[in-house]
Amino acid sequence: MKVANIIIAHKYPAQLARMIKAFEHESVHHFIHLDAKADINSFLFIEKLPRVKFITKRCSVNWAGFGGVQCTLNAFEEVLESGIDFDYVNLITGQDYPIKPIQNFLDFLTLNTGKDFFQFQHAETEWLEAVHRFRRYHLTELNIKGRYRFENLINFLMPKRKVVNTYEIYGRSAYFTITLDCVKFIQASLAQNIDYIKYFKTVWAPDEMFFQTLLLNSIWKDKIVNNNLRHIEWFPKVANPKIFTSQDFSNLNNSPAFIARKFDEKIDVEILNQIDTLIAKS
Repeated sequence: MKVANIIIAHKYPAQLARMIKAFEHESVHHFIHLDAKADINSFLFIEKLPRVKFITKRCSVNWAGFGGVQCTLNAFEEVLESGIDFDYVNLITGQDYPIKPIQNFLDFLTLNTGKDFFQFQHAETEWLEAVHRFRRYHLTELNIKGRYRFENLINFLMPKRKVVNTYEIYGRSAYFTITLDCVKFIQASLAQNIDYIKYFKTVWAPDEMFFQTLLLNSIWKDKIVNNNLRHIEWFPKVANPKIFTSQDFSNLNNSPAFIARKFDEKIDVEILNQIDTLIAKS
C-alpha cells in the first residue's frame, strides 16, 4: 500500500515539517504545494526529509477561489509523473495531523482497496446554504477595486445561471482520500469537459464541490464512500473550522477518523505533543 500525500501549505514551515514526520512511513510520500505568495526559501529544509517533493507548478491560492482546485490538479499531474505506483492519493493541508498510527491508516486502505473517500451532500436538498455559491457568478479571482459591485452587476444583468451539463451539485469538505485510478479518471474526464472547469472558476469555494460533483455525476459514483476519514469541527455561521487545543484531546482520541484539522502551533502546541505521545504508545 503506497500513499501520496498532497499537502496544500502556505505558512508554518516548522509545523509542516512536524506533520510530515508524524506521517513517517516508507510507504508514504509527500507532494507539497506551497502557495505562490509564500517564500519557498523558509520551507526548503523540508526537502531533506524522506520522500518529499515540492510541486513545481505553484499557483496563488485565494480564499474561496479556484486556486484551491487548480493547485490540486497541478499536484495530480506531478504524482502521476513521478512514476511511482501509488494506491491512494490523500489531500491534506499543512495544518492537518494524523491522530492514529499511520499503519492503522494504511491497513484500513488495504482492507478497502478500490473505494474512494469523500464527504458530500446534495447541495439543493441537503446543503442548502451552498446554493448561492453556484447559482450566482462569483469573481473571487478578480483582484480589483469594486469587485463586489461588478459581481452584483453581472448577476443582475445576466440570465439565471444554469449548472454546467445540468449536473446535480454535491459537495462539503474539500479534503479526500482517493485511489490513483480515480485521479486518472478525473484527469481524463476534465480533458473532455473544458466547460466544467470554466463553470467552476466563477463558483464560490469550488474546492468543496468540484471533485464530488464531477464523480457523482459519472460512472464512478458507485465507488465513492460518504466519509472523508477526517475529524473536523465547525461552529455555526463561522467560515473556518475549529482550531484544536489540548482541551480537545479526548474527542480526538475517541474519534474514528485517521486525520484531524485544524491545528495551529502558535495557539496550542501541546495538543500535538499529546497526540504524538498517544501514537507512540500505540
